[in-house]
Amino acid sequence: MTIQEYNTNIWMFYLQLENDFYNTLGFVEFSEDNFSTYSKEYAKQLLAIGSEVDIVCKELCKNIAPNQPRNNISTYAEVLCNYENFTSEKVIYEYTGEEFEPFRGWTSNDSPRWWRAYNSVKHDRLDSDNQKKANLENVFNALAGLY
Repeated sequence: MTIQEYNTNIWMFYLQLENDFYNTLGFVEFSEDNFSTYSKEYAKQLLAIGSEVDIVCKELCKNIAPNQPRNNISTYAEVLCNYENFTSEKVIYEYTGEEFEPFRGWTSNDSPRWWRAYNSVKHDRLDSDNQKKANLENVFNALAGLY
């Protein structure tokens, strides 16, 4: 993938997702007190961000280990969890100065909590407990992971 292809196909889409998230902060303050706040908008964002994480992880795996399978989050973990401190990378949220590690603890047997939330919303959104997983914390961490 060239830099131009990356900018067009990945980065511009990320910026749109980030903008959508920031628009919600006019209604829900970014605070640990509000991390469990859920909504249909957060469900929509979690589904879009999770899908993009899947696409990007698959592409990363293809570039890092082209001969290994790239079928799902577990097979991505086999490649990415061993790649240059991937799981300990930090994202600093400039608004608060807080550090987040969206892939912390990720293994081929245990995906990040926000990824499990994404799958719960994707596969069984109508379950009221799963609707609550489409919350500020999971959307933010998914976006941080995509970043």
